[in-house]
Amino acid sequence: MADIRNIISFAQDEFLIREYFAFKMFFPVKARINLSVTNKRLIAFSYKQSMLNFEDEALYQQINIEDVRGLEILQVKRYSIGMIIACGIFLFIGGIMYSMSATLPIFGLPGILFMFGGIVGISLCLAFPNKVFTFQVKGVTQNLNVGELISLKPVISVGPDLPKIVQELGALIIEIQDGAIYNRK
Repeated sequence: MADIRNIISFAQDEFLIREYFAFKMFFPVKARINLSVTNKRLIAFSYKQSMLNFEDEALYQQINIEDVRGLEILQVKRYSIGMIIACGIFLFIGGIMYSMSATLPIFGLPGILFMFGGIVGISLCLAFPNKVFTFQVKGVTQNLNVGELISLKPVISVGPDLPKIVQELGALIIEIQDGAIYNRK
């Protein structure tokens, strides 16, 4: 894991408390997104050096710990109802065509192909739903939305530390804000 202290400067009395490998980004850059908690900030960052184009690629978002008011993590599967309906129409038309094949044999094979295409299409829509993933840190004046860039919609998936983030990040932020752990003074 890239050490955040090599990428981002800390304030004089700021120190790293915990760091997580939170997400994997696949587009626009293939990279790991880490989530770091300091006694002053919550930072989402990614840093990647490419050997082929000799440029650094980075993502950096932060919110002050004092401003954090909540966390939202959503991971759901959404089925494409429009595609399922379209494939159902193919299945229905294929059934009609096949039933007409008794009087008009020319409709037999196309009817079977339409029904097969409808069944395969519905099966694929149900087997491979769209995965929706959102991670948002609610703040007093702003929100930290991992994955929202100016003009791109990045493809982000869950990293191995997400269960740990869900279990402990909220409590850790409250303890830092209350001064119970890692006194800010």
